Amino acid sequence: MEIEDNLKKLTENFFKSLKCDVSWKDKILFVDKVPLDFERLFGKKSPYSFVFEREDLTMDSELVSGGSYLIKLIANYLESKAQTTLLKIKFNVNMKEEIKKNIDLKDYEIINILEKISNEQIYRFTFITVFQYLNEKEQLINSIYLQNKSVIPFDINNYETIEGNKTDVKLDSVKENYNNAKEKLKDILNGKIQGISLLLSVSLEKEIKRIKSHYSSQVDEINKEISDGEEKIKEFTTKLQGKSSEDNKKLFLEKIERLKQNIEKLKNSEDFQKFEREIVLLINDEKQKHSINILKNLINTTIIYYPIYLLKVSLKKKGELRNSKEINLNYNPLTKELSSLLCESCGKETNEINLCSSNHLICKNCISKCDSCFKIICNSCKKSSCSVCSVKMCSKCESICFKCSKPFCNSHGCKDSVSGKPLCNNCSAYCSSCGKFSPKFNFKKCNSCRIEVCSSCIRSKLMNGKFRNVCVGCSK
Repeated sequence: MEIEDNLKKLTENFFKSLKCDVSWKDKILFVDKVPLDFERLFGKKSPYSFVFEREDLTMDSELVSGGSYLIKLIANYLESKAQTTLLKIKFNVNMKEEIKKNIDLKDYEIINILEKISNEQIYRFTFITVFQYLNEKEQLINSIYLQNKSVIPFDINNYETIEGNKTDVKLDSVKENYNNAKEKLKDILNGKIQGISLLLSVSLEKEIKRIKSHYSSQVDEINKEISDGEEKIKEFTTKLQGKSSEDNKKLFLEKIERLKQNIEKLKNSEDFQKFEREIVLLINDEKQKHSINILKNLINTTIIYYPIYLLKVSLKKKGELRNSKEINLNYNPLTKELSSLLCESCGKETNEINLCSSNHLICKNCISKCDSCFKIICNSCKKSSCSVCSVKMCSKCESICFKCSKPFCNSHGCKDSVSGKPLCNNCSAYCSSCGKFSPKFNFKKCNSCRIEVCSSCIRSKLMNGKFRNVCVGCSK
């Protein structure tokens, strides 16, 4: 089933690369408007109908199998027209919906999204490998995908693509990715090579046995005659060493010499040498036949690219017109991954929107509240304690007394009625005459009613022959 699926993809993608009209109906692949040069090679005008299983074969269709003429023709055609292809993956993304799916906006809403695009590249290298052995020729086509110089599991056929633009891609990493693809191809082919090598080894051993068996009877006959002669030489040599007459010894020596000459003649006989030569030649010939020849060629380089969206997202609280917050996000439509938000207080990842009173984006673990205004604050917010009541407060609730330079909260301070500068309760006093607050050092006691009033409410009045400080009320 895997082989059939690969053949389907190979055939369909090949005709698509030729920009033919390609469509499927049931289990039949229909191809029309095929280039003239391929029609001439195929020996048949389009349209074509292809099936990939014998039971689907019809009168008008042609069966495509691993060793079929079409597959060999496609391989040869691609090999002669190696090229580089640019493909762009087409995505239709509703960015607002993707953000909502990945981030809990709570009571905030998206008011604007600014998009920038950075293209990410994937390289596909398609190789044709031809194995030649035992008068057989087997062809394999492998496509290897790489990203950032690493092999990745990917199949472009799972995505909708359009023709790419050269200005959108960078070609500086093609060579390095190609070298890595070749190394991966070696790993892929290793199992196939081992399988063929084992097959050839078994077949070679069988052929060598057949050759040796064929010549064994002739060779064995000569070897037996040689062996018999050598045994007789040993026998006569033993007799020579025993007690024999001189005439017998001379006879034994003559026989030994004749046997040696006969053995030498047999060993150097034409038939024997011919058998030996033929055996060596036939075995060497079989070794040559049982060798494997591998040819590898790159037939296509495809640069596939797709957008990475760099987003600036503006948020605001529902019902409010001001105080928007801008967050930066990256979205990968291939993996459907949205980059995480980082808490501006602790730096950890978060998938929800929480904004403190200072507009810091924080995670739920960093949320606290100002004891003065009860709004959300975080560890990044400037916090201080009121010098009057010691309550913890945020920067928006904090005022600094211009007299003592200490912080105070909204409940324990005022403004100088004269200068308008902030004053804490410890440094200010209430003037009962004008009903306003002023610094304590500005208050003077009325010599008439003995009440302390601010400097704005003090008048000078002649009393008992002397000018005295009196309040506005007593000056009348």
